Amino acid sequence: NLSGYAQLQSDWDAEWSTTAGLRLDKHSAYGSSANPRMGVVWRAASAHLFKASFAQAFRAPSPEESLSSFGSFDGSKTASGLYRGTGFRVPNFDLAPEKSKTISATWDWRLSHDANVQAHAYHSRIRNLIVTLPSTDVGAIPGALLISPESKGNAGEQRQTGLDVLGQIGRAHV
Repeated sequence: NLSGYAQLQSDWDAEWSTTAGLRLDKHSAYGSSANPRMGVVWRAASAHLFKASFAQAFRAPSPEESLSSFGSFDGSKTASGLYRGTGFRVPNFDLAPEKSKTISATWDWRLSHDANVQAHAYHSRIRNLIVTLPSTDVGAIPGALLISPESKGNAGEQRQTGLDVLGQIGRAHV
């Protein structure tokens, strides 16, 4: 697997700056992905800073998510002579990577040298969200019957919208 990242940060004047970045990933199992990042900062006044950004991301499933299996056998057998397994999670070799896009806006209000308030609004969309799902692979282990196995799977799309507000008073001590 290979990846690379380049970023250009530009201060246009005392009020405006921008950031543009690009990450390229080449994954042996999931192919190539190009993910941009862009942002702008406006220093409206010494006490007010506004930021807006857009970012895209790619996350390949970990080996634990796509390949691992675990569970237990209690020693009992089915009528057909198969060992009964419970609590199993089985591999999913067809698991797709997650892909996300996020837009955000931030207002940072410096009340004084020792106090500020920050409001951060965001909206994210994650495609191919990886979660634990019921599996139909009850025969994943030869000679066993797995009762209600699970596996990591792609659950479709998740959207998140939120507003975080943070207030800080006092200096950080190092």
